[in-house]
Amino acid sequence: MSAINTSRTRTTVFYASVIVTLLAGIFIVAAYSRQPDGIAPKPVVGDPSKRLGTGDAPSKNPVTIDALDKPAEKSP
Repeated sequence: MSAINTSRTRTTVFYASVIVTLLAGIFIVAAYSRQPDGIAPKPVVGDPSKRLGTGDAPSKNPVTIDALDKPAEKSP
């Protein structure tokens, strides 16, 4: 068992771990630099062939605003 724990073996393991760590760091930096922006939302591109209708129909939204300049009513 003492033959495994030699100065040469420790040095080899140390250099191998340094090389693996450097390669992992290079891989992480390269993968991160390939991302345009990891936080920003991706742009949405619409497909004009999948549109429904022409877009000139009246809105069927049931919510309407009577006036924007009317003061709010106080709650009791």
